[in-house]
Amino acid sequence: MTPTTTPVIDRFLAGLTEWQIYAVAIGLLLQGVVVAVAPEEVVLMSLGVLWSQNRIHFLRGLTAAALGLLSANLIIVFVAGRFSHLSIFRKPAVHKRLEKFRKRGKWIVFLTRFTPFIRGPVYYAAGISGMSPAQFFKIDALAFCIHGPLIFLIGAAIGLHTGSITEAYKYIAIGALSVAVAIAAGTWLSPRFSKAKKPTPATSSDP
Repeated sequence: MTPTTTPVIDRFLAGLTEWQIYAVAIGLLLQGVVVAVAPEEVVLMSLGVLWSQNRIHFLRGLTAAALGLLSANLIIVFVAGRFSHLSIFRKPAVHKRLEKFRKRGKWIVFLTRFTPFIRGPVYYAAGISGMSPAQFFKIDALAFCIHGPLIFLIGAAIGLHTGSITEAYKYIAIGALSVAVAIAAGTWLSPRFSKAKKPTPATSSDP
C-alpha cells in the first residue's frame, strides 16, 4: 500500500513505538471504568495482531493488557463498594438478589471474564454485594491467565491471514457481532426454557 491508500489506523500504529502501543492499549482498557471506547477483546486481539507482525513482544503485550484490564475492573469494584450502604440496596427485592450473588459471586466473576458485554454490571454487583477488592482481584487475575492469552492468540491467528490491522478488524468485528447475537439469543431463550421445564401444578379430580 502507498502512504495515500494505507488506512488511517494502520498509519497511526505505524508511527508508534512498541512502548507507545502498550501505553495506548492500557489507556483504552482503563477507559472502561467510565465508558469502553474499545471492548476488551478488541484491544487484546489487536495486540495479538501486532505481535504476529513482530511489532510487540508477547509477554510485554499481555502484561500491558493485564495492567490496564485488571486495574480498570478493580477500580469499578472499589468504587461500587463505596455505595453499598445506600438505602436502595437494602430494599427487600434488591437485598434478595445481592444475597444470591454473594452465594455464587466467585464463580460469577470468574465466568464473566469469558462473557463479553455483561462484565460491567457484574463487577458493580460484586462491589455492592461486599466482595473485597483483594478477593475480586485474585479471581479476575486467575480468569485473565486463561482468557487473556487465548484472545491474544486468536488475534495473532487473524493477523497471520490479513495484511493490515484494518483488514484484521473486519474479522474481529464479525466475531464480536456473532458473540453479541449469541448472547442476546441466549438471554432471550433462557427464561422461556426455564418456564417450559417447570412442572404444571396437578389439578384435583375430586368433586
